[in-house]
Amino acid sequence: MQSHLLVTQMRSFFSLVFLVACFLKASGSEPTYIRNGYLPLDALAVKQVECAKHDLDVPAAMSPIRLYKMRYGTVDLRGNPTTVSGLLILPNAAPNGVVLYYHSTIFDRELAPSRYTGTNKLLEPEYVMMAFATGGYAVFMPDTLGLGDNPGIHPYPFSEDNCRSGIDMIAPGRMIAKRLGTSVGKQLFVTGYSEGGATAMCAVRRLELVPHLAPDMAAPMSGPYDLSGVTAKSLLKGGQSPEGFGTKLFLLSYAAYSSQSNLGSVSLKDYFAPSFASYIPYVFQMKLDAVGIAKRFVNKAVQLGDVTSIFKILTHKFRDTIAWTDGTDPIMAAMMKSDCYNWAPRTKMLLPYLKGDDVVSDQNTLEAVDSMRLKGVGPDRLQPFEISRGKLSHSTAAPIAYSAARRFFDGGFSGASAH
Repeated sequence: MQSHLLVTQMRSFFSLVFLVACFLKASGSEPTYIRNGYLPLDALAVKQVECAKHDLDVPAAMSPIRLYKMRYGTVDLRGNPTTVSGLLILPNAAPNGVVLYYHSTIFDRELAPSRYTGTNKLLEPEYVMMAFATGGYAVFMPDTLGLGDNPGIHPYPFSEDNCRSGIDMIAPGRMIAKRLGTSVGKQLFVTGYSEGGATAMCAVRRLELVPHLAPDMAAPMSGPYDLSGVTAKSLLKGGQSPEGFGTKLFLLSYAAYSSQSNLGSVSLKDYFAPSFASYIPYVFQMKLDAVGIAKRFVNKAVQLGDVTSIFKILTHKFRDTIAWTDGTDPIMAAMMKSDCYNWAPRTKMLLPYLKGDDVVSDQNTLEAVDSMRLKGVGPDRLQPFEISRGKLSHSTAAPIAYSAARRFFDGGFSGASAH
């Protein structure tokens, strides 16, 4: 028993040393900021009406909101210092603390949170602003690696690598808020949706290693927490909706394209039929939006005989890699590194998810809850929040999840369901 305790203590010590070393390595440059936009109370009132049409529960704003683009230091996939950007959303005062929000999947760097000005149509930053900043929270939204001002290809969907850019935003974000005259409460809340849900989960796991950084509450939403298992295997299932089929084609191709750039040992021909493998980089370099990219991939898949599943465009080798969770494969190994469902959080955590989600399977959330329960995490620390009303998709369920997360941050588990 004593030897087990010693091993646990040593692991925690070395994890702490690693985090501190990485922070020192990343914090060499002074953070900078510029104003992106300003939203007075009358503009926020108009946005509140629009948000209500999409099931977003928004408290009446108590003050105007200012938007700033930050640039600050973090580290890249190889541990080298780099500069990333992010969006800082500040009401006049934020007594409830800071909400660290990780965005969902983005390919176009111009759609990153730091590009939001309050007048352009970037729905995710706008909904997040209206869900949290109007309720007395400051909101920090990192762009993450390979997006916004950071060069390269975003390391999608590797949440363990992407969570650092949010963790490293906390201290400089608080410092800039203070310079700008916003009184930010001491509490920290961590959340994110879809890809950002898993990134938020990884961030909480890391933050808990350092007692003074541990979040007060967290609400990862509809995330691929079991990336190498539930999420990967769901790709092979047929019978999807047109949206689900197109979205999964886009996401799988994006993951492969990103892996080829970031992992350095990936040949797309090992994973896809030859004509599809050569088509992936061609499409991603066409400067299309996500919908345009997905349509191109759907058309190509149909040519290859896939209509409702992606089975035929994958090689036998890749299908076996997914079926057997073969960690010798570089993409699968990176996915396994980002699995974040099988641990015991100390942070109080709400897990909103869409029942029957055919983009990010709801089994990700259900498996996370079951695994955490087996590790002794009771309903006083962890609860799922099922979204099941109406004909919702993965994207249209997001505003309901945001509302539940804010009510949870406001009033705990009982507050989340009080609506």
